[in-house]
Amino acid sequence: MGKAFAEMLSVTGDPGAIGLAVALALGLFIAVLGCRYVKFAAAVVGFALGAGLAGRVVMDQGGSALTTAIVGGLAGVGLAVVFVLYRRVASVGLGAALWAALATLAVPAVGARDHLMCVLPAAIVGGAAGLLLPKLVLRLSTAFFGGVAAAACGFALVAERSCASLVTHIPPQGGILTDGVYHRIYFIGCVALLVTAALVLQDRMGEGARAGDA
Repeated sequence: MGKAFAEMLSVTGDPGAIGLAVALALGLFIAVLGCRYVKFAAAVVGFALGAGLAGRVVMDQGGSALTTAIVGGLAGVGLAVVFVLYRRVASVGLGAALWAALATLAVPAVGARDHLMCVLPAAIVGGAAGLLLPKLVLRLSTAFFGGVAAAACGFALVAERSCASLVTHIPPQGGILTDGVYHRIYFIGCVALLVTAALVLQDRMGEGARAGDA
Protein backbone atom coordinates (compact mmCIF):
# COMPACT_ATOMS: atom_id res chain seq x y z
CA MET A 1 0.00 0.00 0.00
CA GLY A 2 2.82 2.36 0.79
CA LYS A 3 4.22 2.21 -2.73
CA ALA A 4 0.78 2.89 -4.15
CA PHE A 5 0.46 6.07 -2.11
CA ALA A 6 3.94 7.14 -3.21
CA GLU A 7 2.86 6.66 -6.82
CA MET A 8 -0.24 8.81 -6.22
CA LEU A 9 1.86 11.55 -4.64
CA SER A 10 4.02 11.66 -7.76
CA VAL A 11 0.87 12.86 -9.57
CA THR A 12 -0.74 15.07 -6.94
CA GLY A 13 2.49 16.52 -5.57
CA ASP A 14 4.14 15.98 -2.19
CA PRO A 15 2.78 18.34 0.52
CA GLY A 16 5.99 17.86 2.50
CA ALA A 17 6.32 18.93 6.12
CA ILE A 18 2.92 20.65 6.20
CA GLY A 19 1.18 17.53 4.96
CA LEU A 20 3.00 15.38 7.50
CA ALA A 21 2.09 17.74 10.35
CA VAL A 22 -1.58 17.67 9.35
CA ALA A 23 -1.53 13.87 9.04
CA LEU A 24 0.16 13.58 12.45
CA ALA A 25 -2.55 15.71 14.08
CA LEU A 26 -5.23 13.73 12.25
CA GLY A 27 -3.72 10.47 13.48
CA LEU A 28 -3.72 11.64 17.10
CA PHE A 29 -7.30 12.85 16.76
CA ILE A 30 -8.49 9.50 15.41
CA ALA A 31 -6.52 7.55 18.03
CA VAL A 32 -8.05 9.43 20.95
CA LEU A 33 -11.41 10.69 19.68
CA GLY A 34 -12.21 8.25 16.89
CA CYS A 35 -14.74 6.44 19.09
CA ARG A 36 -16.68 9.66 19.58
CA TYR A 37 -16.53 10.75 15.96
CA VAL A 38 -17.13 7.36 14.44
CA LYS A 39 -18.26 8.45 10.98
CA PHE A 40 -15.28 10.76 10.55
CA ALA A 41 -12.80 8.12 11.69
CA ALA A 42 -14.45 5.46 9.51
CA ALA A 43 -14.32 7.77 6.49
CA VAL A 44 -10.62 8.55 6.93
CA VAL A 45 -9.59 4.93 7.49
CA GLY A 46 -11.90 3.74 4.71
CA PHE A 47 -10.38 6.19 2.26
CA ALA A 48 -6.85 5.13 3.18
CA LEU A 49 -7.68 1.43 2.85
CA GLY A 50 -9.60 1.78 -0.40
CA ALA A 51 -7.04 4.04 -2.05
CA GLY A 52 -4.08 1.97 -0.91
CA LEU A 53 -5.47 -1.43 -1.89
CA ALA A 54 -6.92 -0.34 -5.23
CA GLY A 55 -3.80 1.62 -6.07
CA ARG A 56 -1.63 -1.40 -5.35
CA VAL A 57 -3.76 -3.60 -7.63
CA VAL A 58 -3.44 -1.07 -10.46
CA MET A 59 0.31 -0.86 -9.94
CA ASP A 60 0.67 -4.64 -10.01
CA GLN A 61 -1.18 -4.66 -13.33
CA GLY A 62 1.29 -2.19 -14.80
CA GLY A 63 -0.91 0.90 -14.58
CA SER A 64 0.58 4.37 -14.91
CA ALA A 65 0.97 6.79 -12.02
CA LEU A 66 -2.03 8.79 -13.23
CA THR A 67 -4.21 5.70 -13.51
CA THR A 68 -3.12 4.60 -10.06
CA ALA A 69 -4.02 8.00 -8.61
CA ILE A 70 -7.43 8.13 -10.29
CA VAL A 71 -8.49 4.57 -9.49
CA GLY A 72 -7.07 4.76 -5.97
CA GLY A 73 -8.79 8.06 -5.27
CA LEU A 74 -12.16 6.85 -6.53
CA ALA A 75 -11.87 3.58 -4.61
CA GLY A 76 -10.90 5.47 -1.46
CA VAL A 77 -13.90 7.79 -1.71
CA GLY A 78 -16.20 4.86 -2.45
CA LEU A 79 -15.07 2.81 0.54
CA ALA A 80 -15.22 5.87 2.78
CA VAL A 81 -18.86 6.43 1.79
CA VAL A 82 -19.69 2.76 2.40
CA PHE A 83 -18.07 2.85 5.85
CA VAL A 84 -20.01 5.99 6.78
CA LEU A 85 -23.37 4.69 5.57
CA TYR A 86 -23.09 1.12 6.84
CA ARG A 87 -21.78 0.86 10.38
CA ARG A 88 -21.65 -2.94 10.39
CA VAL A 89 -19.64 -3.04 7.17
CA ALA A 90 -17.25 -0.49 8.65
CA SER A 91 -16.84 -2.61 11.77
CA VAL A 92 -16.05 -5.73 9.75
CA GLY A 93 -13.68 -3.83 7.46
CA LEU A 94 -11.85 -2.15 10.34
CA GLY A 95 -11.52 -5.47 12.15
CA ALA A 96 -10.10 -7.19 9.09
CA ALA A 97 -7.69 -4.32 8.42
CA LEU A 98 -6.58 -4.21 12.06
CA TRP A 99 -5.72 -7.90 12.29
CA ALA A 100 -4.08 -7.87 8.85
CA ALA A 101 -1.93 -4.90 9.89
CA LEU A 102 -0.94 -6.63 13.14
CA ALA A 103 0.03 -9.73 11.18
CA THR A 104 2.06 -7.59 8.79
CA LEU A 105 3.96 -6.02 11.68
CA ALA A 106 4.53 -9.34 13.40
CA VAL A 107 5.62 -11.42 10.42
CA PRO A 108 9.25 -10.92 9.33
CA ALA A 109 9.95 -10.03 5.72
CA VAL A 110 9.29 -13.29 3.92
CA GLY A 111 8.15 -14.36 0.49
CA ALA A 112 4.92 -12.89 -0.84
CA ARG A 113 3.12 -16.23 -0.74
CA ASP A 114 4.09 -16.92 2.87
CA HIS A 115 3.17 -13.39 3.86
CA LEU A 116 -0.26 -13.71 2.29
CA MET A 117 -0.85 -17.00 4.09
CA CYS A 118 -0.29 -15.19 7.39
CA VAL A 119 -2.22 -12.01 6.63
CA LEU A 120 -5.30 -13.52 4.99
CA PRO A 121 -6.36 -15.73 7.95
CA ALA A 122 -5.71 -12.79 10.28
CA ALA A 123 -7.99 -10.58 8.18
CA ILE A 124 -10.75 -13.21 8.27
CA VAL A 125 -10.50 -13.50 12.06
CA GLY A 126 -10.50 -9.72 12.38
CA GLY A 127 -13.57 -9.38 10.19
CA ALA A 128 -15.40 -11.93 12.33
CA ALA A 129 -14.36 -10.03 15.47
CA GLY A 130 -15.71 -6.83 13.94
CA LEU A 131 -19.04 -8.55 13.33
CA LEU A 132 -19.31 -10.00 16.85
CA LEU A 133 -17.61 -7.28 18.92
CA PRO A 134 -18.08 -4.03 16.99
CA LYS A 135 -17.51 -1.63 19.91
CA LEU A 136 -14.28 -3.29 21.00
CA VAL A 137 -12.99 -3.44 17.42
CA LEU A 138 -13.83 0.23 16.93
CA ARG A 139 -11.83 1.21 20.00
CA LEU A 140 -8.84 -0.91 19.07
CA SER A 141 -8.81 -0.01 15.38
CA THR A 142 -9.06 3.74 15.91
CA ALA A 143 -6.34 3.66 18.56
CA PHE A 144 -4.10 1.47 16.38
CA PHE A 145 -4.48 3.18 13.01
CA GLY A 146 -4.33 6.62 14.57
CA GLY A 147 -1.23 5.63 16.53
CA VAL A 148 0.48 4.18 13.46
CA ALA A 149 -0.25 7.30 11.42
CA ALA A 150 0.94 9.64 14.18
CA ALA A 151 4.14 7.68 14.81
CA ALA A 152 5.06 7.30 11.15
CA CYS A 153 4.34 10.96 10.38
CA GLY A 154 6.28 12.14 13.41
CA PHE A 155 9.37 10.16 12.44
CA ALA A 156 9.17 11.18 8.79
CA LEU A 157 8.65 14.82 9.80
CA VAL A 158 11.81 14.84 11.89
CA ALA A 159 13.89 12.85 9.39
CA GLU A 160 13.05 13.79 5.80
CA ARG A 161 9.94 15.98 5.82
CA SER A 162 8.61 14.14 2.80
CA CYS A 163 5.30 12.32 2.54
CA ALA A 164 6.77 10.15 -0.21
CA SER A 165 9.50 8.92 2.13
CA LEU A 166 6.86 8.15 4.75
CA VAL A 167 4.59 6.00 2.63
CA THR A 168 7.51 4.22 0.94
CA HIS A 169 8.87 2.97 4.25
CA ILE A 170 5.68 2.12 6.14
CA PRO A 171 5.89 -1.44 7.57
CA PRO A 172 6.49 -4.15 6.53
CA GLN A 173 9.29 -2.36 4.68
CA GLY A 174 10.48 -0.61 7.82
CA GLY A 175 9.67 1.42 10.88
CA ILE A 176 11.35 4.33 12.61
CA LEU A 177 13.94 6.20 10.57
CA THR A 178 17.42 6.36 12.12
CA ASP A 179 20.36 7.47 9.99
CA GLY A 180 18.53 6.41 6.85
CA VAL A 181 17.78 2.88 8.16
CA TYR A 182 14.39 1.74 9.39
CA HIS A 183 14.24 -0.48 12.48
CA ARG A 184 10.98 -2.37 12.85
CA ILE A 185 11.28 -2.97 16.59
CA TYR A 186 11.53 0.74 17.42
CA PHE A 187 8.52 1.56 15.30
CA ILE A 188 6.41 -1.18 16.90
CA GLY A 189 7.46 -0.04 20.37
CA CYS A 190 6.49 3.55 19.71
CA VAL A 191 3.17 2.53 18.19
CA ALA A 192 2.48 0.32 21.22
CA LEU A 193 3.04 3.28 23.54
CA LEU A 194 0.78 5.55 21.51
CA VAL A 195 -1.97 2.94 21.26
CA THR A 196 -1.83 2.26 24.99
CA ALA A 197 -2.01 5.98 25.76
CA ALA A 198 -4.93 6.40 23.35
CA LEU A 199 -6.87 3.53 24.94
CA VAL A 200 -6.28 4.97 28.42
CA LEU A 201 -7.50 8.38 27.28
CA GLN A 202 -10.54 6.77 25.63
CA ASP A 203 -11.38 5.11 28.97
CA ARG A 204 -10.89 8.33 30.92
CA MET A 205 -13.15 10.30 28.57
CA GLY A 206 -15.73 7.52 28.62
CA GLU A 207 -15.80 7.55 32.40
CA GLY A 208 -16.17 11.33 32.39
CA ALA A 209 -19.07 11.15 29.95
CA ARG A 210 -20.83 8.51 32.04
CA ALA A 211 -20.32 10.58 35.21
CA GLY A 212 -21.80 13.61 33.48
CA ASP A 213 -24.84 11.61 32.41
CA ALA A 214 -25.43 10.28 35.91
